[in-house]
Amino acid sequence: MLERNIIYKKFKDYPETITVKQMREMLGGITKYVAFKLINEEKVQCKKIARVCRISKNSVIEYMIKNNI
Repeated sequence: MLERNIIYKKFKDYPETITVKQMREMLGGITKYVAFKLINEEKVQCKKIARVCRISKNSVIEYMIKNNI
């Protein structure tokens, strides 16, 4: 639980709905390929509006916690 609070505080300045670029920053600068692979494998929740992906910040944080990132 302590780890979860630390991660949430680290990313408090990010909006609740983030872009792929922001997700890449949160995950340590991963490539676009890896970012879209996570989205396509539904490891990170994404809503597509036209061609734009909007990602839940909480989904990224939960992914980080699950995978000890």
